[in-house]
Amino acid sequence: MKRENFKMQSSNCKQPNSSKGNTLTSLVFRQHPATAMIIDLASGIPKDTIHTISNSLENIFSLICTMSGPCKVPFFSVATLSGFFEILLPMISVRGNFLRIQYCLNELKQMADLGCKEHLEDRERTLSQAFIEIAQQFQQFKNASLQLQILFLTNKHKEKLTLVVKSVEKALEIVNMEYLKHVQVVGLNNTIETWTGETLNDSNPLSHSDNSQSFSMDASVIETISIESDPLSLHSYFSILLKDGATDYEHLHLILPPHIDDIPMVIKCDVLTSIINPIHIPFREHYLLCMENTSGKPLLSPGSNLSRTTHPLIIVCIKQVLPSSALCESLIFGMPYILEPTSSWKIDWDELESNRANFQALCHILLEKEYVLIGQLGQETISSVPPQNNLLHDSFLKTKHPLGCFVLLPSQSGKMLIKSLACKELMVAQGQTLQAEIPSHSNLQMVESSISQLEFLETYNPLFVSSGLYNALINFVSKQSQSKQQKQSAKAPITEETKAKQRSLFQPSKEISFSKKRSSKYKNQYKEVNSWDFDFTDACDFIKFSK
Repeated sequence: MKRENFKMQSSNCKQPNSSKGNTLTSLVFRQHPATAMIIDLASGIPKDTIHTISNSLENIFSLICTMSGPCKVPFFSVATLSGFFEILLPMISVRGNFLRIQYCLNELKQMADLGCKEHLEDRERTLSQAFIEIAQQFQQFKNASLQLQILFLTNKHKEKLTLVVKSVEKALEIVNMEYLKHVQVVGLNNTIETWTGETLNDSNPLSHSDNSQSFSMDASVIETISIESDPLSLHSYFSILLKDGATDYEHLHLILPPHIDDIPMVIKCDVLTSIINPIHIPFREHYLLCMENTSGKPLLSPGSNLSRTTHPLIIVCIKQVLPSSALCESLIFGMPYILEPTSSWKIDWDELESNRANFQALCHILLEKEYVLIGQLGQETISSVPPQNNLLHDSFLKTKHPLGCFVLLPSQSGKMLIKSLACKELMVAQGQTLQAEIPSHSNLQMVESSISQLEFLETYNPLFVSSGLYNALINFVSKQSQSKQQKQSAKAPITEETKAKQRSLFQPSKEISFSKKRSSKYKNQYKEVNSWDFDFTDACDFIKFSK
């Protein structure tokens, strides 16, 4: 296929048979469910595990409460089962309430230190009471699109979770919660096991219930997983709260060339978040290399001295080296920048030559061994920020700052590419990971027929691909100028009806009376008033003057 035909088809790419739900733009990303967490202390969760749970939740919610944009967890509550049901944190709005959440988690640690009763006389009745109270609290914040998810943490192994699931199922039968998204029963293992996110199948009592009204008929309502109770596994599990996306509508459509009857092939996809975007959190400049002014403010104030303008020196400390094949593309993000040996005129010539030789040697070794470098932002970068205010600068330096990670990739041109690299705090766990299925022969043929119609490129040259930005900008600026001109000339001319109303206001018998001494003086002026060859504002000034 020729390039011209390919461009014509791509520019006229339309979605066939688009449904009504597809017109919703980004709504799916804003429908985050409220979360109610129940911690089953009566099951004998160890004290160290309770502390780990509290610390993990504190870290996750410090991120959620400070992120801009739609809140990942709009409402949150914490309750415990320890001989009786107790609400430590009533359902509250998460935005701006981090201190209340932190206080609740500290109280949970104190309960673990003091110990609790490890027996429930009537578990099903207590769970029913718990779900009823949670439902009543949720009703205060419920709207048409908000759903609720309940996380039930217990110290049960995967084989013993069936009893807990039966209790949860019977408790849900009593409570009518049509807005319930799902209940997740989490078994905390003290043995060394890896969390796979698997759901119980044969041992799950949900698949053997005969009650048609039971929640067990829907396997997606009650989920059962088993995770390890170490800090890393619990942090990964709770980071699912940061996950974007919903299954009410598809998020993205891939339009491929038609394989039959000139109907384009449409592949519908969901978009999942793998990394928290640093621009939504404080300290974003510690995770992204910002080499240009993106704030929209002028770099120099009027009258400022150009020689005083300074920029902090970015220092990246190289920590590790690893094979390029071992680095996943999903962990790299941000604006790419090209590194080359400096040409600063302030450095001696001998040092410039030595620095250039070392740079070229580094690139050569990395290319030869197929390695990449991993570095971390140096603390010296933060301390080199120019002080605009001594008090603010001292406070800034005393504050703890994160140190972002970066990856350096070598190239054949003797230069390197530096990009931001994901770290633990920015990662969003995806939960259950399923093995890819082997597609059928008919599907393979259909997709292969569609792909064979695409233009094949030996290499990608961005100079041959236009996004239409220039035409869009010219059109945008032209419309702005036209709107400004219309606003400036928005003053409408005086109509005949308006002139008639103005004329009735200035009749000599009613509105204007001249004294004998002043009548001759203003006679000529009053004749000019009756001629109406002046503006309405001039007439108002004339009345003031005649008085």
